[in-house]
Amino acid sequence: MTVAAATASSTQQDLPSQIIAQLTAQMPEPWLEHQRVCKERFNEQDWKQVRHIAAENLDDPLCKAYSYMSSITKMPPTLTVLLSEAARAIADAHRDAAIVRLNRINGELLKAA
Repeated sequence: MTVAAATASSTQQDLPSQIIAQLTAQMPEPWLEHQRVCKERFNEQDWKQVRHIAAENLDDPLCKAYSYMSSITKMPPTLTVLLSEAARAIADAHRDAAIVRLNRINGELLKAA
């Protein structure tokens, strides 16, 4: 194996880690308990539990993103689908987190009014 081939192979093996690192850097912090547990299980690479938590919280985009990303490690042929779905779920999670924050702010402002 040539040095170039070895480097390419090494880069290919590191690709899932690079993808996951980039995506997780964009994720909002969990704001609900089951999201915190999902993040912990994801960091522990307990993929089965991550998928279970996502399956029990179908409307939660943060858990959905963790679930999609848990499959990236396998470098499946559907990597582009997993990447785009994880990114969409992260965007949805930011939206949901912003709505929760704004609901709280609105409630506080209305109490003061």
